[in-house]
Amino acid sequence: WQFASNRIFRPLGIDGVSFGAVTCLFKDREGGLWVGTEENGLFEVSRKRISTLTTKEGLAGDEVWSVCAAKDGSAWVATASGVSHLMDGKVQNFTEKDGLQSPVARCVCQDVNGRIWVGYVNCGKGPTGIAFYNDGQFVPVPARGRYFGDELSTVVPGPDGVLWLSEGSGFGICRDGSLSLVGTDKWPESRFLFFDHLGNPWASGTNLWTRRNGELLHFGVSTGIGPGLHGVMHEDESGSLWLASSDEGVVRFRDGHFKAVTTANGLVSNLTLCLLEDDFGRYWFNSHNGIFWAHKRDLNAVADGQQTLLNCVRYGIEDGLLNTEGNGGNQPNAAKMRDGSLWFPMAKGVAVVDPRECQWDDLPAPVVLQEVRANGRSVVNNFPRFDPRKPFLDPGHLTEFTGISKKQTEIIIPPGGGRSLSIRFAAGTFAAPDRPGFRYRMADRDASWTDTGSQRFVELEDLPPGHYRFQVTAANCYGVWNTVPAEIDFYLAPFFYQTWSFYGFCGLVFASAFGGLQGYRARLNRRITRLEQEAALGRERSRIARDLHDDIGASLTQIAMASELARAHLAEGDAGEKDIEKEIEKLSRLARGAVENMSQIIWSTNPKFDTLAGLTAYMREYAAKSFPDSVEVRFEAPDWEEIHVSSEFRGNLFYFVKEALANALKHSSASLVFIQLAGDSAIFQMSITDNGKGFTKNERMLTSTGLDSMKKRALDLHGECEIVSEPGRGTAIRISVPLREHILRPAGSAKR
Repeated sequence: WQFASNRIFRPLGIDGVSFGAVTCLFKDREGGLWVGTEENGLFEVSRKRISTLTTKEGLAGDEVWSVCAAKDGSAWVATASGVSHLMDGKVQNFTEKDGLQSPVARCVCQDVNGRIWVGYVNCGKGPTGIAFYNDGQFVPVPARGRYFGDELSTVVPGPDGVLWLSEGSGFGICRDGSLSLVGTDKWPESRFLFFDHLGNPWASGTNLWTRRNGELLHFGVSTGIGPGLHGVMHEDESGSLWLASSDEGVVRFRDGHFKAVTTANGLVSNLTLCLLEDDFGRYWFNSHNGIFWAHKRDLNAVADGQQTLLNCVRYGIEDGLLNTEGNGGNQPNAAKMRDGSLWFPMAKGVAVVDPRECQWDDLPAPVVLQEVRANGRSVVNNFPRFDPRKPFLDPGHLTEFTGISKKQTEIIIPPGGGRSLSIRFAAGTFAAPDRPGFRYRMADRDASWTDTGSQRFVELEDLPPGHYRFQVTAANCYGVWNTVPAEIDFYLAPFFYQTWSFYGFCGLVFASAFGGLQGYRARLNRRITRLEQEAALGRERSRIARDLHDDIGASLTQIAMASELARAHLAEGDAGEKDIEKEIEKLSRLARGAVENMSQIIWSTNPKFDTLAGLTAYMREYAAKSFPDSVEVRFEAPDWEEIHVSSEFRGNLFYFVKEALANALKHSSASLVFIQLAGDSAIFQMSITDNGKGFTKNERMLTSTGLDSMKKRALDLHGECEIVSEPGRGTAIRISVPLREHILRPAGSAKR
């Protein structure tokens, strides 16, 4: 038998099961009652935390909106089908036949004189108003002015005996049995009303208002309150006000500032419908997600910024609720009875909670690691073991049970033995053992926890070798997490090819191979450079030989032929003195030409003159003395920076200019020759133009030998040559050569 709160005994048992003779009783840490019997074994009896009263228990209706705790210890319940009065286990219902003008009761309260008041709405069928209870009947109070609408939400007694009412846009008052309206200028946008310990009224809705010394004070978003709907529900011992909220959880108002505690801090729901304080320092909330509570010290610590998370204990259908949707938006809402029990209006019935039975519900469930299996082989086994040689009832029959809630010695798993790890764990709780939740992580590796729900094992695949610390924690059936996880250290030994020594050996081999490859590449590059130098030297020798053959050889041949002709004339004796002078002058001119050609060849191979500026100066000098005074020679070139070029470039380019100027002198009959140089360290460009007579296609064929020679020299320099000429419009010869491959040392760009 159990002694109930209404001073009667009631039998305690399990449906369909008889205890028989009871020999002992024990209450565990979670409030579960263990019953030892003489013949029927051991029983565990756990009561549901919440009992729900509905029409089956005699209420007027299942849709409950307001509960009032009367001074005599009884309870008044406002439902959508009438008002119920519960006292000493009996229920009395009141409807329209008992004086109510509408059965849809939204609010019920008791004033300072002990009178019970009910606020009701007619849902468009008639007036909305209030009535008071008198000698078994409810007496309606007539209203002066307009009637309230269908949104009557508050019926609150003031400390002076005046009854306050609200429909959401303003307040009405009932004084001396007469109902009247209060202007919205005095209480704008107000829905709920509360009187603090000093008797000051507080009105709330989307904002918070109060009156002090006749002055209306407003607290809005600027002081931290959000834009949702709020209701002042409770004043604590420090004078702080706590507000239920439509979307900000619970809001504390202290020293002119608001601070919300929300789901981000661990609250079950951001929608709270009411707030009650029990006798054990806990705040209870109703919501659309069940009933839950949190310690007042934790709520204050979060509001003060001393901590960010708190534990909430939630009760749902599995704990006795018929549904999880609470009813709110009106005042009074829930109520704390004289015996300490808490009554909450729900969409189906009124939920009754005895906080004394819930004192252990925030105890976290101890979590134990049961077994670790590596590749199917058990490496840690903490299941209970029994000695079959001893009687079962002998305590020594249980030889070992080491559920580990503390870290144990690190386990070493050999190479390849941990490709598949299976870790089993459990929560030490008998309160709804099918409802705890688990989450795990690898400490120092995982930033967050991984939830497994109610699954009591985890499979870990293909973990790399290394040291690991596996941690697992559990939540009890009410969602309270254990802050001290069970943990185990293990070491997955690597294969030899996964060790640092192997990595170092591979790195050494790679470095050696890379060094050998680099050495081979360096030797190959040196060989290529030597071959390129030999090829360049061969090309230079070929060019010098060609120039010697073309220029010096031709000049010497002409000298030899002129000498033979002069000797023949002297031998025959038919040459006069003047003829001999002509022959000697011709030989002298040919000799000077040979000397000049030799000087040009020597200049093109001399490294002292390998700059682009030197080449420009030499071409300028040669062009100036190549034409008679009747021909104007213009030469324009940039102020080259110190750019050193190869002898091949200087030789080919000079002979290109020499050939072009020779053609202009012999064939153009020009009075002006313009030589223009341009470019930078990347490209060299030159144009030679004259204002001569030009030439036709047929005439061009007559001089094609010289033109082809210029094109060949441009190709030898990997450049391009363009020759443009029209009769009567002169001739233009342009050459463009990439300069980078002919530069001996890097240099900057040219400046004009």
